[in-house]
Amino acid sequence: FKFNSPVGLRTFGLNPSFKKLKIDPFDLQPILNPVDFIAFNGMNKDNIQEITLVSEKIDNPIINDLRKQTNKLVSKKHYDWQVARLNEKGGLSLE
Repeated sequence: FKFNSPVGLRTFGLNPSFKKLKIDPFDLQPILNPVDFIAFNGMNKDNIQEITLVSEKIDNPIINDLRKQTNKLVSKKHYDWQVARLNEKGGLSLE
């Protein structure tokens, strides 16, 4: 079973600087705001070793501030894992 991330492939093709990160483009999944991508390093080989948030530098003070806040929260380990399930009627439940 191989994961597919055509958005990751297109991004690598459009921006050669992403290749310097040494991330398999099939390990990239888009988030887009405020972080561009999340890389599940090793996902394409069925062995995730690390998770990396990836963003291209931009000149947008609002987005950059949100990214700084995100970085600060991750550094302080202020994050949570939750699983949400949608039922056939569109209802949402948290596990």
